[in-house]
Amino acid sequence: MRKIGLLTLGCVTSWFLSGCALIPIALIGGGIIGGIAISEDTVQNELDASYDEVWDASVKVLEGSGAVETKDKEIGEIRGYVPKSKVTITVSQLTPSTVRIQVKARKTAGVVPDIKMAHRVAYRIVGSVQKTSDKGDSEEAK
Repeated sequence: MRKIGLLTLGCVTSWFLSGCALIPIALIGGGIIGGIAISEDTVQNELDASYDEVWDASVKVLEGSGAVETKDKEIGEIRGYVPKSKVTITVSQLTPSTVRIQVKARKTAGVVPDIKMAHRVAYRIVGSVQKTSDKGDSEEAK
């Protein structure tokens, strides 16, 4: 548990030193999973979950919030629409147990960044992955 805390502190420090703002998204287990605004229209999260879990949650959230236009699991990209915005979700495997999502949102014309929508979609994905992980943990305990 202490290692997770030190790793989180190290990540937070490096994010601040690189000029990125940290915006807390959700608490998962004992560690904080943060959403980082890496540009005016993109939010990034790292999750301790399998690639398949994060991919499935991302597709489900985008389908539930709007519509999926294209998805390519091999390259890890999902494109679609939510009300008033075009969204691109990129899923990347970082380590065997860590997956990164990047959510980019632009208002329908594709010109104006929509960081609030990017945060909303990322938050829903993190919540969905957390629910899936909690179900798996409770089933294993049985």
